[in-house]
Amino acid sequence: MPLAVLENAPADHHRDTPAADVRIDFPAVVQDTTFLDHAGFFWEAHGHFPDQRYGVPHWDFHFFSVSAGEADAIDCRDLSQAAPEAVAPGWLPAVPPGAPAIDFCVPAMGFHSLPASEFQASGEILADPFDMVMIAGYYAGSYVFVEPMVTQAAMLRRESFGLPMPVPPAIEGGTYPTTFEAIYDPAIDAYHLVFRDFANVD
Repeated sequence: MPLAVLENAPADHHRDTPAADVRIDFPAVVQDTTFLDHAGFFWEAHGHFPDQRYGVPHWDFHFFSVSAGEADAIDCRDLSQAAPEAVAPGWLPAVPPGAPAIDFCVPAMGFHSLPASEFQASGEILADPFDMVMIAGYYAGSYVFVEPMVTQAAMLRRESFGLPMPVPPAIEGGTYPTTFEAIYDPAIDAYHLVFRDFANVD
């Protein structure tokens, strides 16, 4: 991810379509042997709901297990949820108990499961603006993406960082990465977004 892309991201960008701003299809060997099919990068110039936490300029780096066509077809008509025991330990179900599921589904993405560390003891989401967080994504009851969500300010620090990976008890679709790092490379002024330590999860 070149820093030139980050520094020149339009400040007045408004998302009028759920499609990714950047899409990268992975090689066939990756698609055939791992959880990963393609990446969709979404620039959120004004952040998004809930504003007190995520209403700052940031990037949503979605790494999907389903094809680009399948991701684009996510229309939130299927509101079925993953069973609680299928959610990654340390992450919470995407829909709070008693809340309408439709309010938490995002077209072309699905449902976003946040780590418990994003919440106060009262169950309310943290009030201060975030810096970076790893999200687990579900749709139609299945785990379909993993998402490092990182602020523009954090990326522009030009510092390597890592985020904990959600590892659900079982995964369909090949080996699954259990480590994520964003490695800053000063020689080319860019980040390498790196998944490592692939394992069978079942």
